[in-house]
Amino acid sequence: MAGLPGGLRVALDASFLALNQASGLRTYTLNLLQALVGTGALRELRCFYLYWRSRAPRPVLPGTRERVCRCPRRLLEKSWDLCSWPPVDCLAGRMDVFHSVHARVPPQRRGGSVLTVHDLREYRLPHLFPHLQAARPARSAMARRAHRVVVISQSTRRDAIELMGLDPARVRVVPNGLDPRFLDPCSTEALARFREQRGLARPYVLFLSSGDPRKGMGEACAAFRLAASRGLAGFDFVVAGAMPRGATALLATAGEAERVRVMGVVGDTEIRLLLTGARCLLFASQYEGFGLPLLEAFACGTPVVACRNSSIPEVAGDAAILAPTGDAEALATGLLRVEEDDELRRGMREKGLRRCRDFTWERAAELMIEVYQEAAEEGC
Repeated sequence: MAGLPGGLRVALDASFLALNQASGLRTYTLNLLQALVGTGALRELRCFYLYWRSRAPRPVLPGTRERVCRCPRRLLEKSWDLCSWPPVDCLAGRMDVFHSVHARVPPQRRGGSVLTVHDLREYRLPHLFPHLQAARPARSAMARRAHRVVVISQSTRRDAIELMGLDPARVRVVPNGLDPRFLDPCSTEALARFREQRGLARPYVLFLSSGDPRKGMGEACAAFRLAASRGLAGFDFVVAGAMPRGATALLATAGEAERVRVMGVVGDTEIRLLLTGARCLLFASQYEGFGLPLLEAFACGTPVVACRNSSIPEVAGDAAILAPTGDAEALATGLLRVEEDDELRRGMREKGLRRCRDFTWERAAELMIEVYQEAAEEGC
């Protein structure tokens, strides 16, 4: 193993733990750090925080050390871009590997560099992300600078090689894991209390929204309207999460206003309760780097109807009903099948529970340590 005897010293950019109270990147960073500590394979795991003002308290992570650099992040990144100074190991301390979990690969004097690429949405769907197009060349160049690039699915690996021009030999797949809390079933009492508090007396189809335009809210609204007109007349359409631009107009197309229930942004506990209580998760995304809500629904015993694109078939396996992307008619047919066929529903639940157990953070940490070893050896 490269590095000093007893294992590697790894510094990981944990800044998003102090900058975002709720985000996919925060979840990724926190779960990965905890799993890496659990392996006991690293000599040191250092959380590197770079920010001027924090927006959330830094979590206490036993088994890790901290290094905090209070500096305007954009100013430092500009310095890195213009003159490759200061090297990140001057700020984060001596290390064998620096792991950047989002876009930026800072200059280093010594040691290996690892970058996680979560998705390439602006490459695959440029019409939805015109504001990100100017940054694509710099992002690609940054990824080519890293000794190893970690992607979270085979689909994203293909995209990274094709669209970023990466050397396939440097790209490693380390799938995300499922937060083990989702494997702990919600009690009947807790679920009943939650539904009463939220006024969810009727059966419902759940759609997890985002400010990201690729999540397919329009297609989901159209699919629910069609399904409600053919057999799900007594159902509500429950929407949880941040709202994209134009959400009010889109939600108005889903059907009667009293049947569309907007929950807003909810925490992990409420997400579990919403998923557990749902008759089905409608996942109409046009593109995913991984698709963690699929696993979360499976763990809660909830059937999934999703679009067939990017990493979704890879993660869902045979546990979900998949429809062509953007096909509201096919999505509606899937919703009706789930509701009308009890045997299908039971089979999907069993397959989903088995499928979600294939993705663990413990396995992700083991694979990541192998990547760290490769990067450290190349960065010597």
